[in-house]
Amino acid sequence: MAVAQNIRRICAAHKMLDRANPLQFTVSIGLSVWARGDTIGTLLKRGDSALYAAKTVRRNRVAFTFSNMTTEIVS
Repeated sequence: MAVAQNIRRICAAHKMLDRANPLQFTVSIGLSVWARGDTIGTLLKRGDSALYAAKTVRRNRVAFTFSNMTTEIVS
């Protein structure tokens, strides 16, 4: 989770120049951890659910969906 937070912060702080106008971009990240009995499909479904939650609450967020499908917005 710390890596995801660092990526989000670095991206938000980075300014790109498009001619004379600075552009800023943000990153939303959805996380999940492999749990006993998971398939690739269930793991990706939880990660996708977390990403959707991060974008729904507000952009530039990190969210984590647990194996019981509860989601926590961590930033």
